[in-house]
Amino acid sequence: MTKLELFKYTGVEQGPKLLVLGAIHGNEPAGTIAIEKLRQQLDSGLVKLLKGSVCFMPICNPLAKDKDVRFIEHNLNRILNRHENEITQEHGFANQICDAIDNTDYILDIHSTHLEGDLPTVFNDFVTDETSSWANALNIGTVITSWRDMLNESDAPADFSDTVNYAHLKGKKALLVEAGYHYEPQAEDLAYQSIINTLEFLGMIEQTEKQIPNNDVAHMYKIVFKTEETGAFVKDWKHMDEVNCGDVIAKLDNGEELKAEYDGYVVIPFPTAKAGEEWFYLAKK
Repeated sequence: MTKLELFKYTGVEQGPKLLVLGAIHGNEPAGTIAIEKLRQQLDSGLVKLLKGSVCFMPICNPLAKDKDVRFIEHNLNRILNRHENEITQEHGFANQICDAIDNTDYILDIHSTHLEGDLPTVFNDFVTDETSSWANALNIGTVITSWRDMLNESDAPADFSDTVNYAHLKGKKALLVEAGYHYEPQAEDLAYQSIINTLEFLGMIEQTEKQIPNNDVAHMYKIVFKTEETGAFVKDWKHMDEVNCGDVIAKLDNGEELKAEYDGYVVIPFPTAKAGEEWFYLAKK
């Protein structure tokens, strides 16, 4: 079983423990690149950790990363819980990530999206005053809530579990950043700044002067899975494109129209999704 790389840095004083995850999906490089940049700065002393500890797991699915695909047999961020029987390598990776989450206080999970021009967002799935302040401090532009509430009201599999959900079950605080399109340099920069802003928020590195955060908030309400019934989006939707109540998002070949139920946004559209995969989500303002 492949062992995931884990790098730990410890400050002079005691303090929070932070875990930063990259490449949960193998074709999402922004988190990995951002982590390596910050590790070089920590190693050289350019960035100094004042207190606490930060652990980096830069490549959470190395098999998928080697093939530049989202996953091999299992979407790792849908099976992120304990597996007594490690039937596949991704079961083993999930167990190792769970071990790392068990031994930390805060988790920052960095992802990227499928389409050029996608806007960055941060997902605050289990809202508390602290996670709201943390998400706001990232100053990404839009904070999305209610992911787990949406799943509980959907046809998602009962064992549908991700890093943030597992962390919540273990009493940890976690955010998930979607840094923008996989291959845009801005995604790498935003991923890096998200880690820096998190370290500053937790008081683990020296504070720098920041602009006042100005974030919108959106609330997830619907997940749509691709079915065997063929169909297509009515336009080339991007992540966080605005829609009005009643707007048609997609049409199936049988004539059915899939519409927005509220004024809001299309979230992470995946035009090449296969049957059974998540096709798109909807959020309301």
